[in-house]
Amino acid sequence: MVDEKINNENQETDNVSSFGYATFFSTITKGFFLGIGTYMMFEISKVDTYISVIIGALTSIITIAILYFIKRHSENKDIIDLNKSLFGNVIGTILNIILCIALLVLIILILQNITQFVKILYMPDTQINYIRILFLIPIAYAANKSIGIIGRISQIVFFVNFVMLFISLIGLIPKINMDNLLPVLKDGVNPTLRSGFIYFILYSFPLLLLTIIPNYKIKSSKHSKLKVVIIFLYVTFVMFTRIIMSILVLGQEVIDVYRFPEYMVLKMSTLFEIIERMEDTLAMQYHSDVLMFCIFAMYFIMTFIRKKIKNQKAIKTIPYVISIFIFIVLNILFKESMVAYEFTEKYIISIIIVGIFAPMIITLIGTIARALKTKMLNLKSAI
Repeated sequence: MVDEKINNENQETDNVSSFGYATFFSTITKGFFLGIGTYMMFEISKVDTYISVIIGALTSIITIAILYFIKRHSENKDIIDLNKSLFGNVIGTILNIILCIALLVLIILILQNITQFVKILYMPDTQINYIRILFLIPIAYAANKSIGIIGRISQIVFFVNFVMLFISLIGLIPKINMDNLLPVLKDGVNPTLRSGFIYFILYSFPLLLLTIIPNYKIKSSKHSKLKVVIIFLYVTFVMFTRIIMSILVLGQEVIDVYRFPEYMVLKMSTLFEIIERMEDTLAMQYHSDVLMFCIFAMYFIMTFIRKKIKNQKAIKTIPYVISIFIFIVLNILFKESMVAYEFTEKYIISIIIVGIFAPMIITLIGTIARALKTKMLNLKSAI
């Protein structure tokens, strides 16, 4: 009875609820915007960036369709096993390695960005290595846990961020200046479309990482798909409000001065003209966005490694080994923050397209081919 109870508890923590799964559409998708995505978008489309969010969100529906098609025809496999099933051990392993390397590079870039953010705005007198360690330890610890536990962390982060968003909006409404939205489309449609493409790439690629969760680990419910739709609309609303509030409160001239305008706008937030200086607390939502992406990306990499290494004791140390490697790389490559910013702006979109989208598209093509082949065989047998 005791063994059966333990097995049931282990199975419970290894499964993610339908709502926990849906919250991943929010918690792992916003991390690359602070200081990277929004900065790049504002540089291109200026005060029309809020329109780019809508364009990017609409095109992201294509990625969600790809995600669901792959998962529907995955035969209860995660992306690691699915690639091997579709293309054989060699090609499948190559695709999986490309995905893992790309994710490792993205973790390095996003950690460099958030640690610089924390150092500049919170801890200017603290060595950046201490800040890096503060982020890496919880990432390594959480990545060792089951997807069920990570799903519960995601739910907590989702609810906390929801409250923070609500408070920040209330505090910013009195500061709005509608004139800051003018002129509309001053430079034409092209900058807005280019900016929308950046939003599409940065928001969409984390969704494809959800293929690492096999269907049998997701507790389905009657309204599973509805929850995903609601969360998707909520994320679009969050990103839209972050962008448009930055424009309405700060204006383009002020936005051009700062790398983190969505944080600077929080400095203007006051609750009922009584509670001021709330920006440090409200900005915790940005930190949690980065942490959740890094945890999930590390979990993706760990899933691949677990299938290669059977020694359980060795596996538990691997996230910490990866964290040490990340720490060393950050110290070697990005001693100066401007080098990191320039590298990220120049290459991040290419890294995502080549390292994430390209392998996933190959998986999609393989999945479509196998689905068509199965359908043809079923038709022949029916005849």
